[in-house]
Amino acid sequence: MTRKLKHLVPKIPPGPACVVRKARLDEARDRAEVARLLGVYADEALGMASLDPGTAAQSVEMLSQSRDAFVLIASVGASHAGMAICLPSISTFAAAGVINVHDLWVDATFRKRGIASELLRCVQREAEHRACVKVTLEVREDNTDARRLYRRRGFRGEPGTIDAPGTFFLELPL
Repeated sequence: MTRKLKHLVPKIPPGPACVVRKARLDEARDRAEVARLLGVYADEALGMASLDPGTAAQSVEMLSQSRDAFVLIASVGASHAGMAICLPSISTFAAAGVINVHDLWVDATFRKRGIASELLRCVQREAEHRACVKVTLEVREDNTDARRLYRRRGFRGEPGTIDAPGTFFLELPL
């Protein structure tokens, strides 16, 4: 008698494997692709009417000028399935580096296949390589799927929890 164990079911279905690589922001082709992915992300995930292509291109240009920022692109076969835009920071309390996942996005066609988890694993590996003390990110309260993923990956500190009572990321628009 053979039992199928639910926890052993692979996260990524059979087919082309997910490959994650750093975008080469010094190359026009990768800059254009990151700008395109950023536009799709803004349109789909954030519900924006449309991110101006010039704004997306300028954002990517600014990333390319940052010495330590990096973008990871996840591909499945010939399709770009997702990305993580990561910005360096400093923990003044630890006198060490921090990586902030500023944007994490997976195309709807490729969701629920472990791609976001793989992107986060690669971010963590890069942060460890840089001797960072932590990886940070922000998540919308209504994004329950992402919050569940982040908890599974070990992220802590959501508002209202014991380890971060009342902690929110706030902004001051200028």
